[in-house]
Amino acid sequence: MAMDGVEGEARAGWSHDAILSLFYADTSVGRAYGTIRVWLAEGGAERVTVPSGGTITSPGSLAGLRLPPGAGVTAVPAAGGRLAVRVEGLRPKVAPATARPAKRRPVAPGAGAAAPAPTAPTAPPALPAPTPMPPRPSPTPAPQPSATPATISAVVAEPVLITPQGQPALTAVAATGRRYRGTVELRRGAGSVRVINHVGLDDYVSGIAEERGAGWPLEGMKALAVAARSLGAATMTWLDTHHADGYDICSDDHCQVYFGYDGEEPVMRQATLETSGVIRTYDGRAILAMYHGNGGGQTASYKEVSGDASDAYPYLRSIKYPYADPWRWRVSTTLQDVADALSKAGTAGIPSPLKYVIVLERGESPRVQRVGLFGDGARGVAVSGIGFSQALGLPSNWFSVHLSHRPPKSVEAASLDMSGPGSGARRHRPDASFPWPLSVVAALLAVVAGASSVSMNGDLPTVARVATRVRGRAWRSRPRRAPGASPRRSRRRAAPPRAADASAPG
Repeated sequence: MAMDGVEGEARAGWSHDAILSLFYADTSVGRAYGTIRVWLAEGGAERVTVPSGGTITSPGSLAGLRLPPGAGVTAVPAAGGRLAVRVEGLRPKVAPATARPAKRRPVAPGAGAAAPAPTAPTAPPALPAPTPMPPRPSPTPAPQPSATPATISAVVAEPVLITPQGQPALTAVAATGRRYRGTVELRRGAGSVRVINHVGLDDYVSGIAEERGAGWPLEGMKALAVAARSLGAATMTWLDTHHADGYDICSDDHCQVYFGYDGEEPVMRQATLETSGVIRTYDGRAILAMYHGNGGGQTASYKEVSGDASDAYPYLRSIKYPYADPWRWRVSTTLQDVADALSKAGTAGIPSPLKYVIVLERGESPRVQRVGLFGDGARGVAVSGIGFSQALGLPSNWFSVHLSHRPPKSVEAASLDMSGPGSGARRHRPDASFPWPLSVVAALLAVVAGASSVSMNGDLPTVARVATRVRGRAWRSRPRRAPGASPRRSRRRAAPPRAADASAPG
């Protein structure tokens, strides 16, 4: 699903059901509820605080410990796969002061028992010599709370669950700098501490921060809410790659960007409430609802992006959609910079010097599937279109290559039966076993974007001057919008292009 199409179709009066039916062909409406476990952060030491207080609900040695407002919990790895936990900001209990004896009140004559009969007066006894009175003891001061917050330390073998209180009930995570609804778990990872948010599925959808335009129509936000909920439900159920690690989905653009309570917006909250529990299903299970920012008028199929011949997700087809808002970009660089970027990404056997870059194959959409790299010989190396785009930091793998010199016929003929290793472009992951279907989500979000062209200036004597002129300069410009159209924005943190010169004319 392409966000530029979602916005355009919603402004044209389409319902969110119609938008979803276009992008996710042959899917049905279903329902999903429950708690999703979201990976938030992982490191050598993780700290969370409860602004309004809360309770540690597990493990046994800490279960039931009340956390006053502002209390913090820090966990670090300990030997034997355990956690060393430190709880700070507790209020120490104070022993009550010793009770003072009650004063005796004089009893008035005649009160209570009968008054004694009068007797004859007798002479008073002689008084002894006065003795000095002992000093009056000063009262014992009541104990006061210590000025230093109390702390508790423990080594535990189980995850630590922290349930906040208040309205709203929130937990702040130091590693992300954000606050989250639901329960936060500190779990031992592989030599690290993993922070996981257990949150209701609808609250999770309200806190996603994927690409969307300012002032979007509500129907467009509803389409996004249903897609996000469907992807979350898929990871909760059948896409169980990380269930053994204690979570369902991560919170960055490798899966679905999630900012928690601090990412909630009123219009997204409204869209979530009005579509509460609604998902899209295929063959009775939640769909892997991939989506991205700008599709240039046509999305890529899952089969095209992944190279999966079995077409595991037939509802993720290449779709031409109306009301697109394509943007065009241009990158100028040198062939040496191209070779350096691909080599750094892990591509082996790059011809030296690199003289020709040729598009060998396109997919169902016009996006590039294979790129050929040639030197002086007739044979070269092939890399994938996505790997090539990622290595160079291009916004898309929908591009054309323009060289300042035409390749010879021998290279053009040889390019049809080339062979060579694919690109080894690296992807950052929360851990090494990240699920490959969600890695494809990352690829879609990162490089399967708008219609585009690429210009690469080659190895002629003028290359040194060209590289000097353009190195370090990068810019993008967007087409002028029609009067009344809302500006678009993206919260995604995109890596800057590695290419030397980038622009995006209308």
